[in-house]
Amino acid sequence: MSGYSLFHLGIRLALVLALAAWLAGCAATSPAWVEDRGLHSGQASSRKSTHRKTIRRPARHTVRKGETLYAIAFRYGLRFQDLARWNGIRKPYVIYPGQHLRLKPGRKTARKTASAKQNRPAIKVSTRKTATSTAGKAPAGSRKPVKKTPGAQPVKSWRWPLRGRLLSSFKAGDPARQGINIAVKAGTPVRAAAAGKVVYSGNGLRGFGELVIIKHNERWLTAYAHNRERKVREGQQVKAGQVIAEAGNTEAPQTMLHFEIRKDGKPVDPLKYLP
Repeated sequence: MSGYSLFHLGIRLALVLALAAWLAGCAATSPAWVEDRGLHSGQASSRKSTHRKTIRRPARHTVRKGETLYAIAFRYGLRFQDLARWNGIRKPYVIYPGQHLRLKPGRKTARKTASAKQNRPAIKVSTRKTATSTAGKAPAGSRKPVKKTPGAQPVKSWRWPLRGRLLSSFKAGDPARQGINIAVKAGTPVRAAAAGKVVYSGNGLRGFGELVIIKHNERWLTAYAHNRERKVREGQQVKAGQVIAEAGNTEAPQTMLHFEIRKDGKPVDPLKYLP
């Protein structure tokens, strides 16, 4: 082989080695994106080698066997009322496997909402004082007091679902810390944080394991994940403190309970509500 060929062969070999080193450096420093499930222990979420990326919400969702409207709304951080309205689903919110659900409002829905806001009549405020009768009754023609919707009322009191060691706390905006993780022994009874109705009891939401979701009113939901066994069925009414599951480690790195409180579909810090 001539000296000219050996020279060119050496240059090619050097380029290949340089390229390999550059790729290895990129692999070592680039984040290993994984789909966010929102349920990981404090140890797992603190590893430097694990980075989590929020997955954008798709436009539609295909219903799988065992899913409920509440579970799908919970998964995507939506109000179940909005999900039902966007898809023309009325109470009791029955859905079917294979059904395609909008996860965003359609154009007509968005236009109706915008039009309603624009056409909303302005409320005139009078500066004159309204005289009342001697009997203390409101004068004729006065407006009746607006009745508050029971579903809009806050939950009067919350209770801890179980006792254990806090592994990780809530952090707003962090998809991997949408609730709290509590380390416990396997089989520890998991109790309802407040009275309500079980709207999901299953294992169809990947990353949550054996999951129970309770609806307390039209605004508040709680979720209990990674259970070993579920003790309640969908549609069942439960009391505050009632055993709803046994703690486990389904789809979790260790035995623990992942607990969430959601208001209007959005996760809030449970430690601000628990006694």
